[in-house]
Amino acid sequence: MRSAKVWLAWLSCSTLWAAGGPAVRSLAFTADGASLVAGYEDGRVLVWTVGGEEELARWEGRQDGVYAVAVIPGGKLVATGGDDGSIELRSWPGGWRVGTLEGHREAVLALAATPDGKLLASGSGDASIKLWALPGGKLLGTLEGHREAVLSLAISPDGKTLASGSADTEINLWSLPDGKFLGRMKRGKIKSLKSGVLSATPGAGNATEIGVRALAFSADGARLYSSGLELKRAPGEPARGAVDVWSVARRSLGRVFKEHLTMVTSLAAAPDGKTLVSGSSDRTAKLYALPGGEEPATLTHQGTVYTVAVSPNSKTIATGDSTGAIQLWDAGGKSAGSTLRDPAAPQEGSSLWAMPSQDRKTYLKFGYVDRAGAYRIAPRFDDAEDFSEGLGLVKIRKQPVFVDPAGKETITLPAWVTECGTFQEGLAPVKKGKLAGYIDKAGNSVIEPQFSQPKTSERSLGLGPGTAVPLFSTASPGFTEGLAVFEKDKKQGYIDKSGKVAIPAQFDYASGFREGLALVGVNGKWGFIDPGGRMAIPAQYDEATHFSQGLSAVRTGRSWSYVDREGKTVLAVEFEEARAFSEGLAAVRRGKLWGYIDRAGKVAIPPRFSSAWEFQEGRALVADKEGPNWNFGFINRAGKLLDTLWYRGAGDFRGGLARVEAMYSRNERHKSVLIDRTGVIVLDPQATEATGP
Repeated sequence: MRSAKVWLAWLSCSTLWAAGGPAVRSLAFTADGASLVAGYEDGRVLVWTVGGEEELARWEGRQDGVYAVAVIPGGKLVATGGDDGSIELRSWPGGWRVGTLEGHREAVLALAATPDGKLLASGSGDASIKLWALPGGKLLGTLEGHREAVLSLAISPDGKTLASGSADTEINLWSLPDGKFLGRMKRGKIKSLKSGVLSATPGAGNATEIGVRALAFSADGARLYSSGLELKRAPGEPARGAVDVWSVARRSLGRVFKEHLTMVTSLAAAPDGKTLVSGSSDRTAKLYALPGGEEPATLTHQGTVYTVAVSPNSKTIATGDSTGAIQLWDAGGKSAGSTLRDPAAPQEGSSLWAMPSQDRKTYLKFGYVDRAGAYRIAPRFDDAEDFSEGLGLVKIRKQPVFVDPAGKETITLPAWVTECGTFQEGLAPVKKGKLAGYIDKAGNSVIEPQFSQPKTSERSLGLGPGTAVPLFSTASPGFTEGLAVFEKDKKQGYIDKSGKVAIPAQFDYASGFREGLALVGVNGKWGFIDPGGRMAIPAQYDEATHFSQGLSAVRTGRSWSYVDREGKTVLAVEFEEARAFSEGLAAVRRGKLWGYIDRAGKVAIPPRFSSAWEFQEGRALVADKEGPNWNFGFINRAGKLLDTLWYRGAGDFRGGLARVEAMYSRNERHKSVLIDRTGVIVLDPQATEATGP
């Protein structure tokens, strides 16, 4: 339950949003304050009018998220940093691309420009900071000193000092424009490398255990604000989001603001020096009156507040969240502007996740949460699958039922249905006793139960033998590319959507079609068939994976290789096991450890994991076996683990979020949470209250 403080000073607001769409990851006002630049999780950049209802510009073309936006002082350039490690420079107004800055090996997570507009600093997941001369974009130098990803940057109002925050939990100070290292600070744990290091009060606790995700200088440059987490003080007392206030002149920690329930994700200081704004994963932003910060106003959101910004004249505040919503406020925290909706937003129901209750009273019951981490449908089901094609499959007193995004039962299943699967291509598999058939979305029996339900295997799913399938796996038989597997007399074949046998049952194992071919097993060997049932690639391999990106990993004897759709070997690899390509990388095993190769066969991520799976949305699920237990985590394309976190179970990323089973301590039960692609918890069991129909 939320504490009483969270309900204090709730304010109404204006909303600019992409209805349930990709998260807003970065915001920046243009120099005149009349427009707002927003970077989104899916790679889009939109420019909105402030106080109006007009989308001024839409910049697309990036494959992945835009985590950093900076409007260069002078107002003629906008810089955006992406997951691909590049920085785009665009003219404003106009939006013409005038340059691309390349050099970072991983995602650009932070950008900051000097007040004179002559220098741009960029921080990256590769742990480096680069300094660029503007407007030309010449690389002036690379600053190295952090051990982990650089998450945040801030430049002092006089343009002479750069502060950098990192996942290594430390803050570095640098002089500008020469990039000279001045000092390093870490609250509670100070490493005094030089006389410029900021000190901390003894025993204050460590507020940066989750990395320094946000930094901001005060308007006069005398104070530096940093984000973190206030650790537990006593048994049962939860950690709280913290904002540290540092005195730059005295090199010491002053006040600590602890009003957020969970992690502070973003900070912005008003140019007039009167206000500090903080965003948090507790779905609020706080508005602190400076210098004291007492009794801050609370600005409410539907999801994690990833980004905050203050206009150049200090009169307008913008906050963006994980649901794709941008909210505008005046300097006092009151509504400003009107509501905008992005016509490209996904449809309702496409972003709902099945989630067990976080309440001890209803534990073991399932409901559905949206991308904000809030329960759209309150936990009341005995079991639940993620939404598919606009419907969620749940169980009530052991009976399968379909519900719509409002939680209303939409399909009355026939009484004879004992089991049911999710909808794929408009049909859902159902069972009557041991026989399987299919129903449509009206609940009509389109294909009467008459076939034996095929037994799925790791091979038939294209995973290869010995694969440890993670928790929350929802693979189930269904239609793919117009055909579905059926079983008769212990052999498997394919039916079409009318129930007619399209390919007779003749295979030991059969899998769904992928890229026009299906993996089948015959007499202990593996090959591929086309939709007409013709053996496109003879059953000659000892192991094989499904086709992905035009290639399949196959094994003959002890040798692994990748073949194309004609069965021609295009890449031979010297590994003991290989898996399918996804997003240009494929998992491979050497000895007992897994890593990744690129399409040229070059090692991209050295083997060091107990198991590894395909990349989805720029992230791959990996596992570490500790005794009898499997621990799961996510890595980026550089092989770096998100926030060095491991989970007891995990599912793939979908719509920028993944469901994981987290263990907060050895004395607590595991808790299901949603995380985003940077590892931030969107649904936090300590801060979420089940609501909904």
